[in-house]
Amino acid sequence: MMNSFDSVRFLLVSWTIPPTASGSSVVVRNLLRWFTPAEAVMLGQIPFAGRIDLQDIKNHHRILIPSLAIHWRIKPWIEPFYVVPAAVLAGCLAVRRYHLQAVVAIFPNVSFLIAGYLIAALMGLPFFPYFHNLYVETRKSKIEIYLAKIIQKQILKRASSIFSMSNGMASYFASQYQQLTISLLHPLNELIPVINKPPKPMAPFKIGVSGNINLGSERALKNVIKAIGGNSSFQLILHAPVSAVDISERLGLWADNIVVLDEKKADGLVESLRKCDVLIIGLYNDWGPAYERDCRIQFPTRTLEMLAAGKPILVLCPAHYFLAEFFITKKCGLVLDSENPVKIRSVIHHLCLDNDARTSYVSNSLHAARDFDGSEVASKLRQTLMTAIKDSQSFKNTLS
Repeated sequence: MMNSFDSVRFLLVSWTIPPTASGSSVVVRNLLRWFTPAEAVMLGQIPFAGRIDLQDIKNHHRILIPSLAIHWRIKPWIEPFYVVPAAVLAGCLAVRRYHLQAVVAIFPNVSFLIAGYLIAALMGLPFFPYFHNLYVETRKSKIEIYLAKIIQKQILKRASSIFSMSNGMASYFASQYQQLTISLLHPLNELIPVINKPPKPMAPFKIGVSGNINLGSERALKNVIKAIGGNSSFQLILHAPVSAVDISERLGLWADNIVVLDEKKADGLVESLRKCDVLIIGLYNDWGPAYERDCRIQFPTRTLEMLAAGKPILVLCPAHYFLAEFFITKKCGLVLDSENPVKIRSVIHHLCLDNDARTSYVSNSLHAARDFDGSEVASKLRQTLMTAIKDSQSFKNTLS
């Protein structure tokens, strides 16, 4: 007979939840596919037009907090006064209705992080913040930093355990805050293929890029376009949740050998990436000085699909970033700390034509991808929640 600790029932609080096309939403989907609808309930928003396939979580309960239709400049200042109370009320009702035993709250949105904290505190449940980005370190004004320090102190104090998106972030929390942090890596649900030797590519070489185009990725993309844009030997394939017009307007440059493919259905993304000859990941800090520490330890969610694709990967980022360290240590991609278009084109050409290098990088990338196996990541989450729930119940029993 199954006892009460063989399964868990928890509330996952996140700003974006499936089917929103965003990094956090994809992580939520990939995690929850390993939990039954009776075990996990989502609470959050669907603020963007882009959509991903729900896959195995179509029957999971979703509690939606409507987004406010206000100007984006004032939204960050106004929305918390609406989101936090609305999410707390909805979350507390969900805890009672579904008999939930714990709360996991994802940051990079502070309103939903606070809401998760308050739901857990009010309902007397174990609380688990899950940091996808740094909080205090990415605030800009003095008042923001002051408030963030107060909020984060309470968050960490209340936490049963702290989850982080990468090993780099876990190390940072340990050194900066003396907090033991569990690396809950982005779960990968793709079957990892066995590739003894990648096929020899033929011109025009297909160069693949994937993910949202933002202040962390657009500089690298611009440099790639400058390197191979308009060159008939290459075709640049962008897997993005927005149109070619939107991308060209944002970047301010374009080329006739660029193709944009719809990334909204993430279940077909890896298969599309496997049709490319070389894949490119870029990360630079164009958000401003406040985000430098955060960028140093970031591990973009799109990295996982690229590792699973079984193609040589070129990483464009500063050499001291955790992303670069990961690829150098695992020998699963070539890191280039240069924005010179000539060098970028030369390295892309090398990755297309050097069969020995291609074979080595592909073998190592597939090996690295197995570290992110979704079942293993979900098992770590399940065991951590179960332990905290059991300890909480035991403590309550001693008081009764």
